[in-house]
Amino acid sequence: MVPVRFAAGKIAACGLVVAGALALSGPALACSFGADQHQEDAAEKAIDVTAPGKPTVGAVTLKRGRGPSQVGCRLSGSSCDDVGSIGVVVSATDDRTPASAIGYRVTVSRGKAPRDLYPSGIDVRASGDQLWFHWLDGASDDQESLDFDLEVRAVDLAGNVSADFATVAIRQDTGGCSVARGSRRAGGGLGVAGIGFAAWALIRRRRTTSRRRVG
Repeated sequence: MVPVRFAAGKIAACGLVVAGALALSGPALACSFGADQHQEDAAEKAIDVTAPGKPTVGAVTLKRGRGPSQVGCRLSGSSCDDVGSIGVVVSATDDRTPASAIGYRVTVSRGKAPRDLYPSGIDVRASGDQLWFHWLDGASDDQESLDFDLEVRAVDLAGNVSADFATVAIRQDTGGCSVARGSRRAGGGLGVAGIGFAAWALIRRRRTTSRRRVG
């Protein structure tokens, strides 16, 4: 498991504007999530040459970033409010690898996904029956539309990759700006996971340390 953590928010009184961060009505737990990276088995690599079958995908769950809500004279929210998430129900079978040990290789096959979509560049295993992807979406109720496809292939313990793939269509028309605007510019594929980690850490660190008081 490779965790990614976001710093917890702090209490903000009326009249105090938190620059680049969320003004919370009370303490918030740190936002944390991770991905179970797929591990290959040396013994299987020596004897298994048969790739898994085409994976099957099911229901898709989509959560967007959201802005803080007004509670009295304070803004209330959580440290996870600016995180977008996609959950995909997935399954696959193999002649030797148990279903729970099958990994999945996901790439963007069409459209523009968020640039810091995570996990990226690594084969991962499902959490229960779902693959989860996250990105910094912004703590705002005004979100850009999404329109891209994910290509999903299965990977067994020997590292064999399925020849056939399943496609997951991510569509949401919010009437907002293109996903390619500003810092949310997206590429045609998933970037390197380390880049996503570094970007998130830097953005969150700036948010939690740059505060100023206004009259």
